[in-house]
Amino acid sequence: MESSQSNLVLGKPRFLDADLQQLAAAEGVVAAWRKGFERHKTNAPNSVAGDFAVAVQTADDGVFMAVDRFATRTLCYRNVGGRLLFAERADQLADSSTEIDNQAIFDYFYFHAIPSPRTIFKGVFRVPPGHYVLYKQGQLTVAPY
Repeated sequence: MESSQSNLVLGKPRFLDADLQQLAAAEGVVAAWRKGFERHKTNAPNSVAGDFAVAVQTADDGVFMAVDRFATRTLCYRNVGGRLLFAERADQLADSSTEIDNQAIFDYFYFHAIPSPRTIFKGVFRVPPGHYVLYKQGQLTVAPY
């Protein structure tokens, strides 16, 4: 796991673009993800293999997040006061005022799982498999890549 205040990279991404793979080896995975997003925008995960969950600060003060196609690694997010917070697990984003989502409890008993994007907490969401999240100027976009 590689992380800082505004970045989180989990798993073992393999960049299919030789330049990005070389950048990852030389400067780290975060630098390669940033460069990949700069080049390919929201299609950046299409040129990455392996298991990964990534959240990186973009050059325009946004946040780009993505998880691999099977969601082997998870990534959760929460919008609090115009800021996007993210973490590996939903409980890391919950605080004392966060409510339990009753529908999520029903889903758990019925499906034996809580389907994404829902989590056990209201207002805390999971990035679905094969999807990206882009948070820019207060606007949140969740879509498949």
